[in-house]
Amino acid sequence: MGDTTPPPPPKGKENGPSSVQCPMLTTTNYNVWAMRMKVVLRVHKVWDTINSGVPDEEKNDMSMALLFQSIPETVIMQIGDQETAKAMWDSIKTRLFGAERVREARLQTLSMEFDNMKMNESDSIDNFAVWSLCIRLPGPSSKGSRSKQNEARENFDDAAYMHQVMFLNEQNLIPKKYETERVEDDVWYLDNGASNHMTGNRSYFLELNENITGRVKFGDGSFVQIKGKGSILFQGKSCDQDLLTEIYYIPELKSNIISLGQATESGCDIRMKHDLLTMYDENGRLLMKVKRSKNRLYKIRMKI
Repeated sequence: MGDTTPPPPPKGKENGPSSVQCPMLTTTNYNVWAMRMKVVLRVHKVWDTINSGVPDEEKNDMSMALLFQSIPETVIMQIGDQETAKAMWDSIKTRLFGAERVREARLQTLSMEFDNMKMNESDSIDNFAVWSLCIRLPGPSSKGSRSKQNEARENFDDAAYMHQVMFLNEQNLIPKKYETERVEDDVWYLDNGASNHMTGNRSYFLELNENITGRVKFGDGSFVQIKGKGSILFQGKSCDQDLLTEIYYIPELKSNIISLGQATESGCDIRMKHDLLTMYDENGRLLMKVKRSKNRLYKIRMKI
């Protein structure tokens, strides 16, 4: 009574499936974790319960047991009520894969900003140094071919990063034209006149940098405050999850706006024919298909 020590494995099974250890999921290792877990599940002959959703109760229980061993308590509290291993796997992917894509996109953007920094002839060395501090540089985990640049970045302390203050001029955008529409949840307007993606709903953001603040001036002369900039994960037309980055958080804004110009800069292909607008990603995958409304606006309800 009270002895919870598991029985020893049967002789001759030391190198069998029971001896295979599950990798532990963290907030930064989803891709590697997923590859390792696929191998573990294949070794135990239960990967098909996730890969194809085969309805086998015994295999499903084994898969769920292995997944429970490989995820921390915080994740268990979020997805532990799922009834199938496939549902658990999909929930983990939704949470961790999206977050990892945000980090990768942010790192790529910041690296480009750092590499593109140039000092004009009229700039003093001191002024250039202050300007460069406004870019939040990645930490030690980003070592690569540009080792000298990365070494310089690592010498900065987080406390030294300066606040980024943005001043946007959206002279071709008048938010009130959207407010004549009935307010609908999760509706986004696709606007060719807007220069930037923006929303007033903080709950949409998967990642939000609140160190970015400032003001934006609209075409009607009004000024509103910028309270951050981040990324949103949404479900596209093909039911895959896609990441929309570089979105300004503007609390006073009552509408959600996607800039078609900014979308094309990120590699999207925008097509308008008759009353339809379609958006494809850089690989030709359909992201959105929107029909023009009676007041000549393009709006879409996005699942976030």
